[in-house]
Amino acid sequence: MSFVTRRGLLDIVSVFVQAKRFRGKINVQKPRKPHFERALLFQAANPYYIKDESAKAKDLLCGHALGRVNKEVNGTNKLQIIYAKELLDKFKSSKLIAIYHKNPLSAEVEFNAYAAFHKINMDYKVYSKSTLELAIKDTPYQGILGMYVSQNALVFSKDPDIKKLLKVNKKFPQLIFLAAIYENNFLSKDDVVKLSSVGNIQTARAELVQTINCHSQQLVQLLDVNQQNLVSLLERRSDQLNKKSTDQK
Repeated sequence: MSFVTRRGLLDIVSVFVQAKRFRGKINVQKPRKPHFERALLFQAANPYYIKDESAKAKDLLCGHALGRVNKEVNGTNKLQIIYAKELLDKFKSSKLIAIYHKNPLSAEVEFNAYAAFHKINMDYKVYSKSTLELAIKDTPYQGILGMYVSQNALVFSKDPDIKKLLKVNKKFPQLIFLAAIYENNFLSKDDVVKLSSVGNIQTARAELVQTINCHSQQLVQLLDVNQQNLVSLLERRSDQLNKKSTDQK
């Protein structure tokens, strides 16, 4: 703030300056963005340095040509081959492989989905189509390549529980269940839902064994009844004969 003071017509003008602090605190770490004209001036005054590429070869100066050469020569890298081998091992060792179409979802939601599948002993994995094609091409599993169109995900399980799988699917509508491979059999979504209503195969085996044992026990009891009746009749007859002999004496 400044004030101009003068005492006469031809006197020297003296300026009185008083420093005044801005009423708001200035944020040094995150300063306020400049207005449009000032930002435009900053952008125009930003220096631009020309790279000295005179020593480079002509084929290296063209980025598009270099990209095409890298794609043709290095179509698959070593890391992708390792991922493909691990993926094929998962296909061979898993009893259930669920295929999903993945709609756009945040990283937090995807982590929650991974944790939910991990709790029921299932692995949630996301692979590119090139890696999947490198892993299962010319194998019995190559039929799912036609379903890998856009963003997809896979769920692997060695000891599957289909009811729990469908329950987790309801929690994440961004993951659309397409089909599954169950014990080397390709199943649609409707087939998986029907299979979940059947129940676990171990439970079905226990019920079958219980039914067979029940009929066998009934058969043993029926056979034992005739033998027990015959034994009881013979014992009674022997008692009667013993009584008669004693009475005659």
